[in-house]
Amino acid sequence: MPRHGLASLLKETLDSWFAEEPGLDEADAIALAHHAAGANRYSLTGWKPPVLPALRRDQLWHTAFTQTEKALASAAAEGQADATGSLESNALDAAASGSKEEESQDPPPLWENVEGLPSVKVKTPAANYFSKDIADSNESAMKPLFGCKCGAQDWRPAPSHPSITFRKTFLDENPDFGEHAAKLHVNLVNTKTKKIQWDASYDLQRFRRPGAPPELTETMPAIPQSGKQLRFLTFCPDEPSEYEMQIDALDANDEKLFYFKDQVSRYTAQPARITCPHSQD
Repeated sequence: MPRHGLASLLKETLDSWFAEEPGLDEADAIALAHHAAGANRYSLTGWKPPVLPALRRDQLWHTAFTQTEKALASAAAEGQADATGSLESNALDAAASGSKEEESQDPPPLWENVEGLPSVKVKTPAANYFSKDIADSNESAMKPLFGCKCGAQDWRPAPSHPSITFRKTFLDENPDFGEHAAKLHVNLVNTKTKKIQWDASYDLQRFRRPGAPPELTETMPAIPQSGKQLRFLTFCPDEPSEYEMQIDALDANDEKLFYFKDQVSRYTAQPARITCPHSQD
């Protein structure tokens, strides 16, 4: 606060005090105000401040500086509020500018170099489960890792397997499923060639997170010797093909749970539309 502003505030404070203490005159107030503002000379009057009684002088300064401190605190709060408002305004402007820039740019592709992959789509979804990455649908998208590139000459097991998620409606209707379902057996077959693409069982309890619903994650290992094709074979159709996947939940005795057995979903696969060049030996 400027010195002249502080002196004015002190004078107002002392004036209010003199209204209650008529024993002090106006000259005392002016002198004390100038003294508090840091003035060394009293050029207007040439008057020197009197020595006031100790008790009264202490009371005067206490009252004056208490109100001054409140005024300064109020000014600081207002300045902080203005600064905060300015920062928030700048942040909002920056966010809006960033949003406009993001809208003007195309999102980066999730996968690159996907030419030559087959097209796999969900034909018949299952009532009680779905796979979010085995095929394309309104609730899933085929992961490129699950299709062989450039035809059957490159047919091999995928580095992982599709995931299986139990529908929330099913879990809500069967709250004991997570307790009773010890394993999950998956069987995927080409309905035309009868080629087994995937046949394995998985331990749902061993890798389940505490409090989480049961599910088959793509990196969960198969139980050894639990099926005929433990590693998922990629989709590699050389002609339009259909596949059927059957899933069974097993209890601790490897018996199928009566309310989750023979759960079937179906898929279609189209060969890649382009022919990829192959290296020659």
